[in-house]
Amino acid sequence: MHIGQGHRGNEQDHCHRRIGQNRCNAGAGTSETGDQIRVPLAELEPVHIAGVTVSSATLHNEDDITRKDIRVGDLVFVAGQLGISLETGALAGAGVAEQTEQIMANLGAILEAAGTSLENVVKATIFLVDLGDFQAMNEVYGRHMGDDPPARATFQVAALPSGALVEIEVIAAAG
Repeated sequence: MHIGQGHRGNEQDHCHRRIGQNRCNAGAGTSETGDQIRVPLAELEPVHIAGVTVSSATLHNEDDITRKDIRVGDLVFVAGQLGISLETGALAGAGVAEQTEQIMANLGAILEAAGTSLENVVKATIFLVDLGDFQAMNEVYGRHMGDDPPARATFQVAALPSGALVEIEVIAAAG
């Protein structure tokens, strides 16, 4: 589910990697000058597998080669999000509460772009560097998930990318 990174020197092309198949796109690859050409992930066509449509249409950084979400049937799976500000590209704060607040804003934006919302989340998985931060994370999480929260699992992990303290991934019903 990413754009392959070939190099002109070994004559590989840049390709779309799609669920169930790999497909090189004539519009993706290396230019005459050797510059890399990328096709925005949101422009990938839906894939149909065993009667189920799989698609992605969300926010992404042009340099990011991973999808933020993928829709399979009536579910939207959102990849784990860190508390990184979309404006600055930096962690939203040094504490777990500030980072969780940013994560929830990011998840809300991704879900909205996918045609659903935080209200439709049916499952969340939370990764904390320190389970001692559970209370602070849970206060913020609870404000955003409302009175009927989704099923949830929480794990302590050794470390997260970018020095983050918390990461959250969700599955939501399509809107």
